[in-house]
Amino acid sequence: MFYSGNLGIKQGLPDFVEVFRAAAESWRLRIHGGGVEAQRLRSEQRPGDRVELGPVLAESEYIRALLGATACLVTQRPGVGANFLPSKLLPALATGTPVLAVCDPGSPLGVEVEEGGFGVVVPPGDSKRLRAVLGAWQSEPERLRRASIRAMERAGRYRRETVLQRYEDELSALAGHGGHRSVGAAEA
Repeated sequence: MFYSGNLGIKQGLPDFVEVFRAAAESWRLRIHGGGVEAQRLRSEQRPGDRVELGPVLAESEYIRALLGATACLVTQRPGVGANFLPSKLLPALATGTPVLAVCDPGSPLGVEVEEGGFGVVVPPGDSKRLRAVLGAWQSEPERLRRASIRAMERAGRYRRETVLQRYEDELSALAGHGGHRSVGAAEA
């Protein structure tokens, strides 16, 4: 499993690592990033640990790691995901990497993962659910293959043209234009 990005408070990664160690006997977790929780994660490393810590990756290394990962981990502490989707979700979708979302199930991230079918949502701290998900992924690799296909299908929803068009439509509606009005580059 692969995680890359900010190791900050809102991700709750140190708490997840504790649950991961208890629930995932045959899985390895590769973490790359930096932030305020990096030192805490390093200080809690153990000899022979299945959790590997590394530095922030260059973009090409990051994409290569995603392509080689069984799954991409995206974590959010309870209560912090009410208003956004994490940016690490989009590269996972584009590379067809299944997602393990550790977050509130009703958060935008949780809803997106469930609706898109490209991964599984595990509530923070739920070691029983984590163990079940990882066990199912290991014993039934077809689940991961289907999630990978769904990730690539879902990636189209976030193409630049699609997203920009949605923004334009929403802004036009807010400005009172009612319908879609295409603008040229000079006007935009």
